[in-house]
Amino acid sequence: MTDKTDQSLPEPAPETAAAVRRLVLGWYDEEHRPLPWRTQPGEYATVVSEFMLQQTQVATVLPYYEAFMKEFPSFRRLAEASEQDVLRAWSGLGYYRRARLLKRTAEIVTRQWRGRLPRDPADLAELPGFGRYTVGAVGSIALGLALPLVDGNVRRVVGRLFALDEDLLKGAGLRRLWAICAGLVDPARPGDFNQGLMELGATVCLPREPLCLICPLYEHCQARALGFPENYPAPPPRPRLKTVREVAVALFRKDRLLVVQRGAGKAFAGLWELPRLDTREIEADQLGPEKVLFDLLRIHATVVAPVGTADSTFTNHRIRTELFRAEDGEGQAVRRQRHVAHKWIAPGRLADLPASRAQRRLFALLCKKTDDHG
Repeated sequence: MTDKTDQSLPEPAPETAAAVRRLVLGWYDEEHRPLPWRTQPGEYATVVSEFMLQQTQVATVLPYYEAFMKEFPSFRRLAEASEQDVLRAWSGLGYYRRARLLKRTAEIVTRQWRGRLPRDPADLAELPGFGRYTVGAVGSIALGLALPLVDGNVRRVVGRLFALDEDLLKGAGLRRLWAICAGLVDPARPGDFNQGLMELGATVCLPREPLCLICPLYEHCQARALGFPENYPAPPPRPRLKTVREVAVALFRKDRLLVVQRGAGKAFAGLWELPRLDTREIEADQLGPEKVLFDLLRIHATVVAPVGTADSTFTNHRIRTELFRAEDGEGQAVRRQRHVAHKWIAPGRLADLPASRAQRRLFALLCKKTDDHG
């Protein structure tokens, strides 16, 4: 898994690499957090934790991880589960494509590799969802392969250690970063070393106000020696969030609520939601609850009242959702555009549905409003 373009890039001096390995491993042995995938390690535990931790904080992952492992304790059990059950267990964690890729990986490992991960990095790279980082993380932590990895924490630690002031997210800067990490990784304990770098970034080498005085790499850190560790590595430009107005409708018939399921190939595929449209699809002056129901389901309804608003963020959009309650929908629902299924359920069953975090906010808002009014 070595990029050929990395071969000509400078690596750390052998004595520097040896010192960094010794210091990071010594610190990690004493200071690492007793996270469940560390206290009860294994190939499957490592894969599940790495998929969950992509773009998600440890504190958010912990309750999901423990519940997920209890329900799907092995590659085989996950492979045999339905996608809806997997999405339900993942519901609220975000980035749902990860859950589908994890299930596909479990199916391949169970069918093709007899429930064990392949030992060749090239074979690991063929598994769904295994990019360069995941190959390095799973290969080093679960299999003991001397592979480097780069995530946000490692980028920050190594960027400061060598005072790298270039863009480390792409191009030559990214290639240089991978080459440095390849030269640093400890051949005897690659998994512990890589976790040590990540742990340093998460707990000591913080983005703002790094705790330099307790860092094991204090004497070797070039950014600290220059006096401005917060300036390294160069921060990427932050995208400007675009504001989006969305309208969602809770349509009732007697005591049942209409929910719809997103189709494959779309964002939030397989998840359930209330019918909704936003100003990326409809002109703002035309967007209303009646149009949402008619455009998506060909239903005419009497709008009773607004329920409230909820805010969420998705990619580079800040979304404000206006939730309406409607009743007495006429005619059968005719699904159009992005939805592949619909059903009428009791509001109390909303918690059982695989749904995004933003939708769960709407469910909670709806249920609170319903409870407040008896």
